This record gives sequence, structure tokens and C-alpha cells, in this order.
Amino acid sequence: YIQKRIASVLSAIDNKIELNNRSKAELEAMAKILYDCWFVQLDFPDPNAKPYKSTGGKMVYSPTLRREIPVGWDVKELSKVTYTSLGGTPATKNMEYWENSDIAWLSSAEIADFPVVDSEQRITQKGIENSAAVLLPRGSVVISIVRYIRPSILGIDAATNQSVVGILENKSFKKSFIYPFLCGEVPRLMGLRTGAQQPHINKGTIDETLIVVPADDVLEKYYKTAEPIFDLIITRAFE
Repeated sequence: YIQKRIASVLSAIDNKIELNNRSKAELEAMAKILYDCWFVQLDFPDPNAKPYKSTGGKMVYSPTLRREIPVGWDVKELSKVTYTSLGGTPATKNMEYWENSDIAWLSSAEIADFPVVDSEQRITQKGIENSAAVLLPRGSVVISIVRYIRPSILGIDAATNQSVVGILENKSFKKSFIYPFLCGEVPRLMGLRTGAQQPHINKGTIDETLIVVPADDVLEKYYKTAEPIFDLIITRAFE
């Protein structure tokens, strides 16, 4: 009887995990379609709720991007509109940095998880203070720069090693814009890697990545729809 009860509970948990994973994947697909419609196809709703570019919204040629963008939009380097940081590794022989630790510390391999809600290793506050590691707040976007270039979003506060760049949210640029933007940049960034054994890019490559800066009112409308989707993705991951 007890074994049957245990099996029943485990089966229910497995079903819930499967359901949450499916829901998470569907929400991510929905979020990427939304971003693509607004900021790749440029068919965000105009003041009359019509798709901007498809209905003749005014465009202007950007010599920097060598393509047209909506009038009033701008183009900047990523580091000029967000705060970026490269992680670091506390001295591995100093146990003060590793024992009785409670700060999540991520390697580039863990960035494969989307979103990131846990870490294999942890460091102490002293480890943060005595290394190049930076504590990134929940909601930050992280991108691995060694081997496979891939972005993710932090569902927890975490530090990273030096093979990961963190991009902090701000009023204008939130996770629901930065993450899908970087997903679209992955093929280009993969092509910029150097090194035979450890193909990589450096933080400067991320910093110099050109990003279109939409009008404030467009971003505000986008976030009202997109942010709840990404928050729900994180919630599903924790569940």
C-alpha cells in the first residue's frame, strides 16, 4: 500500500514537471514571436493599433545598421544603454570563499538552462569581494562567451565565472527585450569566435554589439505584454 502511495505521488510530480516544461516552452515561443513581430518585422502597433511597417509607417535609413528603422528610433552599442559585467573566480584554495557559502555561482555550461534557477556551486560574500565576480540581480540576462554562445535569464541572484557576461536590466531595457535580442545575435556571435581548443568571444564583442533603441512609448507598451510572460516562465521553472 505504501509503495503504491509513493508511486502515485511520484507520478503526479512527474506529470506536473512535464506540464510545466511544456508550458514554459510554449510561453518562450510566444514571447519570441511577440518580440519578432514588434522589433524584427517592425509591425508593432501604431497609434491607430495598426501594424507599423506593413501599413506604411515612416522609416529612415540607418547607415550604422545599413537598413531602415522607424523614424525616431536610434542605434547604440549595448554597453552604452545597459550595464554589462564579466564574471570571475575566487581563489579556489581559499576556503573562506567557498565553505558555508550561499551565493549562487554559475559556469558557462549552466547558462544552457533557461531560465537559470539554481547553481551547482556557491561562493561566499568574501569570495565576491576578493575576486572579479559580480553579484547579478534576478532578472539579469547572462550570456556564455566560451564554446557555445547562448543567453539566458537569471531567476535568482547569482554571480558567474569569467566565461559569462551579465547584462543588467534598467528602465528602458528589460529582460523581455534583451534576451530575445541576444538570441537573434547568436549566429553572428558564433561566427566571431576565435581559438581552436576553446573557441570564444570576449566581453568587448558583447559591449560593441549594436542594438536598436525603440521609442519609449513603444517599449512601454511592449513591456506591459512581454514582462508578465517572462515572469511566468520563471515561475514555471521554479515549480
